[in-house]
Amino acid sequence: MELKHSAGGKYLIDNTKQVTIGLIERLSREYHSLTHTELIALCASLQANLAIYSLLNDIEKNLDAITELLKATGVEIEEED
Repeated sequence: MELKHSAGGKYLIDNTKQVTIGLIERLSREYHSLTHTELIALCASLQANLAIYSLLNDIEKNLDAITELLKATGVEIEEED
């Protein structure tokens, strides 16, 4: 079963989507009054959430890349036989 069809996957995808929508709403509502640093931080959050959303929707296609990233950060991965 694909992650996006599981209950947990749907929850993660929906939550990430709602956070992204909230960031877009805040940027569109407050862009004129934000400091430069706040604007950069919100844009960085938006970029990160969009990347997570994309990753969660195509996780099976990206599984090898995810595994390599986790290994590079020192996370121990049990290989399936």
